[in-house]
Amino acid sequence: MIVTPYRKPPAFGKQLLARRKLGERIGLLVVGVHDWDAGAELASRSGVARVVMDVDQLPHELDWSCAVALDCLVVGECAEPVFYATTTMLFAAGAASIWGMFADGLWRLERWHSKCCPSGFYAADGPVPASRFGAALKIHRSWSLMIRAGVYGTKLFDAARSAEFAQAFGPLAEKAEAWVAKKRGFVSARTA
Repeated sequence: MIVTPYRKPPAFGKQLLARRKLGERIGLLVVGVHDWDAGAELASRSGVARVVMDVDQLPHELDWSCAVALDCLVVGECAEPVFYATTTMLFAAGAASIWGMFADGLWRLERWHSKCCPSGFYAADGPVPASRFGAALKIHRSWSLMIRAGVYGTKLFDAARSAEFAQAFGPLAEKAEAWVAKKRGFVSARTA
């Protein structure tokens, strides 16, 4: 019998899980990869948490369940294979979206299974300057909620989805939500 060792979360992961268990709303998880200073300034903002993968650790050695249903920003000076291994582990853990910091700005990364894309990810949105990241993330969340993309399509986000439709469409929100749900092959939360 093969026994797999218990995987611990990255540094500050237990604190993040405790904050979420207490009901604190966390909207962004900053993931510092092999860099203890990366993203520290972002972590001081409301609704933002930060975890760090130490330089002597590899992504597959850690428990990334602290990232479930969170938008993640991967930062830090690390080797490219380690960066993409981290994004892969975040994707596998169920992150809502994955963003990366590159020389020209922040990019949203999407999973792509292809021989032509050795990293397994491609840059979908960007580059976004760090000063505009909050706005870009808000737009992405709104769009993802409305079309039920990825984790945002789960029942966990039904109330947020309905609120997003109400904000965007006012008195026509119910009709708009039902129309989008029908087009996307879902049953609307309001009509279910």
